[in-house]
Amino acid sequence: MHQEKRQKKGYDILFWGGIVLLVLIFLLVYWKMDAAAVERASIWQNIAEAKEKRDGQEREIANLNAAIRNLNLQKEQNSADQTDQQLVRLQEAVRQANEEYDNLKQQYDDLIRESQEKQQLSEHLSERADQLEQQVLEKRKAEEESRRASEEESRRAEESQSSGIDLNAYYDLNRFENRDYSKVVYLTFDDGPSTMTPKVLDILDQYQIKATFFVAYKTSPLHVPYYKQIVDRGHAIGVHTASHDYNYIYVNMTQFEQDFNQIYNWIVQQTGVHTTLYRFPGGSKTSYNAAIREDIKAFLAQRGMMYYDWNVANGDGGTVTADEAYHNVVDNIQRISHPIILMHDTKQTTVDALPRILQTLIDWGYTFEVITPQVRPVWQGVR
Repeated sequence: MHQEKRQKKGYDILFWGGIVLLVLIFLLVYWKMDAAAVERASIWQNIAEAKEKRDGQEREIANLNAAIRNLNLQKEQNSADQTDQQLVRLQEAVRQANEEYDNLKQQYDDLIRESQEKQQLSEHLSERADQLEQQVLEKRKAEEESRRASEEESRRAEESQSSGIDLNAYYDLNRFENRDYSKVVYLTFDDGPSTMTPKVLDILDQYQIKATFFVAYKTSPLHVPYYKQIVDRGHAIGVHTASHDYNYIYVNMTQFEQDFNQIYNWIVQQTGVHTTLYRFPGGSKTSYNAAIREDIKAFLAQRGMMYYDWNVANGDGGTVTADEAYHNVVDNIQRISHPIILMHDTKQTTVDALPRILQTLIDWGYTFEVITPQVRPVWQGVR
């Protein structure tokens, strides 16, 4: 308890420290942005004044040039000396006016360039403020997720201790039935039932073979009867998933348990079977469930469940032909010492390939059984 209080106090200090840091950053950034705005307003005022001066100078130059043209006309009528003197004075005035105009134009261009630089600085400050805000929010989110994960881990540890289950012993492969599995095939079908399920059941009956169905949550009146048909025709049924949405199931244990309980209770309601067989959606070892995988295993142990992966697949999870599905099985199974085959009773490809697969395996001397709690599991990454 004292350790939890100290841990919670540490999280509170980090949380409020982050808030204070965010406020200080915002005050600093917005102060700089306000100062920049005032400076930009002053610059634009200077630009307006410079433009007005430049326009006045242009008018003065135009007037001087008009006077020169008039003098040239008068030159023909008046004495040459007097006109030449006036012309010289006017030409000098034009030169000075042009110099002043060039100076004003340079000042105007400098002010425009400075204004653009200030605008860019202001945009950079605004962008930086947004980045800092995002960083603080992400840090707060990470701290909150870390806190929740720690609390969840502590809760799971307490539950595991209170349940008295030794998970290492529970998942020790040596405790399962010790037998030669090399010529025994465990056919498994995932994601059903569907309109393909009765076709699969008929084929299995034709060859007098039993399989294991890891089912999903289906409420269509067309599919519901197939749950009981699976059991009534001598096959094993196991929990797979209600939603099959990795981004929901594997977010946290609360959502996982909701998904699990929904399909588990649905199986009981439709068949009366309290199954102890489970298959992870996507398999037991994926990046999706890495964060809560050990918690899931503890949960399954508390429920008396055992999970089973696969080591042979016909590939119908992707796009394959019936011939490819056939070869995916028969070309790989003979090197497997304990074959558990994954198929889906939702694919026409599997319906088309299944008779040929079964006949070949029978010809090779394989027998077929359903998965029971005594059967040694196959787990991804574990030999």
